[in-house]
Amino acid sequence: MYHRQLLHVTSGCQCEELNRLVGGVPGSQHVKGEAVDIYVLDRYRLLEDLVGSRLNFDQAILYRAKGFVHLSLIKQGVNRRQVLFK
Repeated sequence: MYHRQLLHVTSGCQCEELNRLVGGVPGSQHVKGEAVDIYVLDRYRLLEDLVGSRLNFDQAILYRAKGFVHLSLIKQGVNRRQVLFK
């Protein structure tokens, strides 16, 4: 079911140097333009709706301590539809 939420994008496409400076992993999907980090009011509802949808995605990672969700989509290849909690 569709649920409207306000979201705030905090990170998108990054060059390798910026990725390194912010502590990103080498080979990050952010460097490839395949990922965003967002804040939403109801993170768990977003993940439930994403899993219940037919939308294609690679990873949805909820960083609980920091409160943001990392969303990614592989442009070429197989997307895993993984939901992870860190």
